[in-house]
Amino acid sequence: MLAIAHKRSIVMTHERVIGRTYNVAFNINKLLVIQQKEGWFMLLPDTARRIETEENLGSLRLQLRLRDESVLPSRYYQPLTELLFQSVKTTNNDGKWNLLALIDEVSTAENRQEVATNLVKLFLGQGLAKEFLDFVIRLELDRTSEPNTLFRNNSLASKSMECFLKVAGMQYLHNILGPTINRVFEEKKYVELDPNKVEFKEAGCSGLHRCQTEADIIQQSAQFLQSYLTELVDVIVKSVEQCPSMIRATFRQLYKSVEERFPQDLYKNIKYIAVTSFLCLRFFSPAIMSPKLFYLCPKHADARTSRTLLLLAKAIQSIGNMDTNVARGKEIWMAPLQPLIVQGVTLFKDFILKLIDIEEGEELQCQKRVSLQTTSTIKEGYLLMHRAKERGILTSSHFKKHYFYLNCETLCHSKMSNAKNVNELNQWLSSLRKYCVSNELMLNSYHPGVFKGEKWSCCHQKEKAAPGCDKTHFGVTLQEWNDPLNPDLESHLIYRQLLAARDSLTEKHLEYKEKSNATAPVSADEGVDKLDILNQLFQIIQDLEKAHQNFERWETSKVRNLSLDLLT
Repeated sequence: MLAIAHKRSIVMTHERVIGRTYNVAFNINKLLVIQQKEGWFMLLPDTARRIETEENLGSLRLQLRLRDESVLPSRYYQPLTELLFQSVKTTNNDGKWNLLALIDEVSTAENRQEVATNLVKLFLGQGLAKEFLDFVIRLELDRTSEPNTLFRNNSLASKSMECFLKVAGMQYLHNILGPTINRVFEEKKYVELDPNKVEFKEAGCSGLHRCQTEADIIQQSAQFLQSYLTELVDVIVKSVEQCPSMIRATFRQLYKSVEERFPQDLYKNIKYIAVTSFLCLRFFSPAIMSPKLFYLCPKHADARTSRTLLLLAKAIQSIGNMDTNVARGKEIWMAPLQPLIVQGVTLFKDFILKLIDIEEGEELQCQKRVSLQTTSTIKEGYLLMHRAKERGILTSSHFKKHYFYLNCETLCHSKMSNAKNVNELNQWLSSLRKYCVSNELMLNSYHPGVFKGEKWSCCHQKEKAAPGCDKTHFGVTLQEWNDPLNPDLESHLIYRQLLAARDSLTEKHLEYKEKSNATAPVSADEGVDKLDILNQLFQIIQDLEKAHQNFERWETSKVRNLSLDLLT
C-alpha cells in the first residue's frame, strides 16, 4: 500500500455575528466522514452564563460551511502549479490560450470568489502576483467594449484584485484610515444631510436644549463631514511612500494596460478610474463603511456612527468614480460635499500618477509569504497561561492572564501592557498559523487531558510519551485575507474546483475538438492549442484523484490497525 504523508486542513467559511461572544458546537467526527457540512448552527453562551441568561435568551444562529480536506505533499500538485505558473511566465501571451484562461471561462458566480482567493495566494507565494493580475486583467480588457463598465462586474479579475489588496495592503489600510475611523467612533457626532432622515431628538433638540432648525442640523452635519473627508483625502494623497511597492507596481501595470486598450481622448479618465475602482470602491470605501470587518475597530458601529461612516464612504466612492457632479438624482442632498469631492478628484489624479511612478528595479521582491520585518511585532495581546501541574481538572484559577509579543524571532510575555487589540483569539490563531505552517515537526496528534496517576486522563495510556489520542487541526482556515499562505492547500483547493467543473471541462473539450477538425487553419491551430491544455489538465486531475484514493485506503488501514492495537 502506498503511504502518503499529508496535511489535513479544515476549511471554514462563516458569517460574522454582531454582539457578544457565543459558542457553536459541531460534530467533528461526522465532518471527517462526509468531508463537507453546511447549515445553520445554534449559538449558545458558555456554560457559566447559560443558566443566568436561559430565560432571556433568544434564538441566534450562525451559518457555517466546513470542509475537511486531505492535502497531499507538494510534489503531487507540482504538475498543476507548473501549468498555472506557465500561464503567466510566458513573455507574450497574445493569441495564446492557457489554463488560467480556461479557469476564467468555467468559473461561476458562486465559486469565483473562492477561486480568485486561492489563485491570488498561490501566485503571491511564488512572487508572481503582479504577473497573474496583469494576465486576468488583460483577459477582461480583451472582452470589454464599453470602458465605462470596466471592472464593475464580479469577474475573476475584479475578485482577484480585491483579494490581493486585502492580503498585501491591510497594514497600509490600517495606517491610512485608522486615525480618522477612530476619531469618528470617539466623537459620535450626529450627522445627517438628507432632510427626509433628520431626527431632531437624535440631534439633541429636546428638553432644555436649544431647538435647532432642519437647516441648522444639516449645516452642522456638513461641517463635521467636511472635516472628516478633508482629513481622509489629505492622508490618502500623501500616502504614496507608505503604499507597498508590490501594490504600486500592480497598479502601474493596470494603468498602462487600460491606457493601451482605450487610447482615445474621449476615455482619458478611464485609466485613472481603473485604479480607483479597486483602491477606492473595493478597498477604502468598504473599510470605511464596515470597519470591523477590516479589523479597524473592535465592534460594529452604532446607528449614529454607522450613518457618518456611510456618508464618508459615499464621498470617497464618488471621488473614486471621478464624478464631479455627485449632487444629482435622488441624492441631491450630497451637494454640501461637492466642492470637496471636485477637489478630491483632482488630488486623486495627481496621487495616482505618483503612485504608479515606480521603476522596475524599485519593486520589492515578492516573497513566499507576506510578512512583516523581523524586527517588528507580528502580534501582541493577552493570552491565558496554564499554570496548573499534575491536576486532572482545569478551572479558571489554573490560568493566568499575560501579555504576549510575537515576532519572527521570539515569543515573549509580560504581566501588564497598556495596549489592547481587538478580535484577540482570531488574530492570535492567524499569527501563530502563519509562522507554524512550514514547521515540519508539527505534531499530528495531542493529548487533550493530563498525565495523572501514571496514565493519561483522556485515553488512559500508561506511557507519558505515548502518541496523542486526538488529532491536531493546525490547518484550520477561515478563507479570509488573514489566513496564512499555504501553497499546498491553495493548490489542493484549485484542484477541487477543477474537479467540480469536470463536466464543463468535458464540454469545452468536445467544442475545441470540433474546431480542430475545421478547415480554417487559424481555428484549427487554436483548437489544437486548447485541446493540448485540456488533455494535460485531465491527466493531472486523474493522477491527483488516484493519489487521494491511495491515501484514503492507507488512512483507513491505519485507523483499523490502531483500533486493533488499542483493543489488545
